[in-house]
Order: sequence, then structure tokens, then C-alpha cells
Amino acid sequence: MNEVFTLSNCFALAGGFLGSLVVSDYRRYGVMLTVTFIIIGMVFSAAVTEYFFTQDHPWLFAGAGVFAGMASKSLLDAFKATAPKLA
Repeated sequence: MNEVFTLSNCFALAGGFLGSLVVSDYRRYGVMLTVTFIIIGMVFSAAVTEYFFTQDHPWLFAGAGVFAGMASKSLLDAFKATAPKLA
């Protein structure tokens, strides 16, 4: 469990949360879908930062996590546009 929630991964999750929260639009999607987008943004940011960066710089994980969290909403919007019934 210590290998999963390292300091760098926690910073990436926090950055993904902030990035997803900044671009979220609960009036358009509703509360439940917005919370789902934020969770997916957090997981996406942790996965992206874990893949591209080493564990040496936790602040880098937080900064990159913000941008990955912001990008996840755009990816999910594209998914909703192409498959509205599945979304």
C-alpha cells in the first residue's frame, strides 16, 4: 500500500482534483456526472504523471496533474459527443 500512495502520487491526485474542479460545470452535467468527471480526472492525472515522470519531484506531479485533470474533461466531452447513450 505504501508503493501505491507515495507522496508524488498524492500530489498528482491533488493536482488532478484541482484541475478537474476548475473546468467542471455542474449546471450543465449535474452533480453526479461532475463528481464522476472529477474522480476520472484524478485517476487520469495520477496515471499520466506516473508514466511520464520519476518519483523525485512531487511538485512536478502536482503541476502536471492539474493540466492532466483539465484535459480529462475535454476527453470526456468528446466521449459524450460521440456516444451519448453510453455516457
